[in-house]
Amino acid sequence: MRPPVVLAHRGLLQSRLPHQRDQRFTAEAAAALNGELTPVYRHAYEMGVVTAIRVSVQDDACPACGSVVGEHSWWQRPPLPNAKCSSLHGCRCLYEAVPR
Repeated sequence: MRPPVVLAHRGLLQSRLPHQRDQRFTAEAAAALNGELTPVYRHAYEMGVVTAIRVSVQDDACPACGSVVGEHSWWQRPPLPNAKCSSLHGCRCLYEAVPR
């Protein structure tokens, strides 16, 4: 059985994300969601429930955002929003928890 904290926040993430090509998903929405979930993910990482943090991007991400995609340890994750983002829509990268 998966830990409830990961399931609950995966559900929150999925309920908050419009379709990846949907332009209504703004940089501000990504920053707010990352800010809301980051303390939860940190706690889950420290408890061993989460093994890594994955950075995901939109289909139309800029090269700078595309370069940070993948799994990272909590302490080595790239800061979001990506300061080098050149997208017209702003940085829409997201943190996702990788469950144990």
